[in-house]
Amino acid sequence: MRHSVRIGTTALGLALATLTAWATFGASGCVVTSDTTDSGTTGDDTGTPQPETSPGNGSIRIKSTSLVGTGTAEIVTGFGGGSTYADLTASKIAYAKAVVNETSAAFPAIIGVDAAGAAVDGVLTNVVPGTYSMLVKGYLRGVVGDLDVTPDTAILIAQTTCSAVVAADTETIATCTPLSLTDAAGNTYIKGIIFPSDFVGPSGGAAYALTTSGKDMDVWRARTPTSGAAAASVTDSDPAGVIFIDEAKFKSTESTSARETAWSISIEPKSASVNACTTAPGCKVTRKNAAGDALDLVFVDPTSGDHANCIVTAATTGGNCFQP
Repeated sequence: MRHSVRIGTTALGLALATLTAWATFGASGCVVTSDTTDSGTTGDDTGTPQPETSPGNGSIRIKSTSLVGTGTAEIVTGFGGGSTYADLTASKIAYAKAVVNETSAAFPAIIGVDAAGAAVDGVLTNVVPGTYSMLVKGYLRGVVGDLDVTPDTAILIAQTTCSAVVAADTETIATCTPLSLTDAAGNTYIKGIIFPSDFVGPSGGAAYALTTSGKDMDVWRARTPTSGAAAASVTDSDPAGVIFIDEAKFKSTESTSARETAWSISIEPKSASVNACTTAPGCKVTRKNAAGDALDLVFVDPTSGDHANCIVTAATTGGNCFQP
């Protein structure tokens, strides 16, 4: 049984051999908004009051383009993704958030791209002149929650830092290094399993979200083991998002040598009159690469081996949860 994987700490070069081609992230992509113009006004077009900038203070702009790079699989290559297997293996994420280390001031909006793919910068106004560093974190699309808790946790995947020397009455462009999926020691910021949105419905989560069933979806769920008490049961309410399961939730049930776990994937509707669709046994995930080396983080490939059994379809669930 061969599984395509994404990143590990022991044999990164071998894991990279399984990467798939780039995929275009279309209209279903994550929509982000931010103020991309110089601030300092007292209101916006909607009439919402904006904070005054005190005389002598400046602002910091983090350009979204400064947070992406090329060349290695650990470096984030673009925004507006973070959903499909092709997104993940191309190191595309959904968006980023920034916080000033010295003051804990958070940039008021997320950084990335808009629905049309145009760059959206992050801007923090009313900053006292001085030298600052920023911690920037990158996230995947969707939020997750444990068991039956409404999903509320954003999915961290990458991190970097920026710096800026702010002068009075001036906007300063921050100096940043690209977001990376690994730290200085080569370790991924998260460890576990990520089920991309490819597993929601036969045509993927973005297509499913547009159907009658998709609009009635409450959550989609990844669970192990497939019966009995759950060791891990993680949900996401966005069909075009992903499910991340931290290894701490399932490691006790993962076979030590094979590093394999069995999963069931469910689509659960808001309507109590419609039964949930849950895959039959057969969905298995192994946290190893093709050479047998252990991996900390696995992006589950919908086209590989037993993973076809993880896709929620009428065939894998024995039912029909797919109203057009």
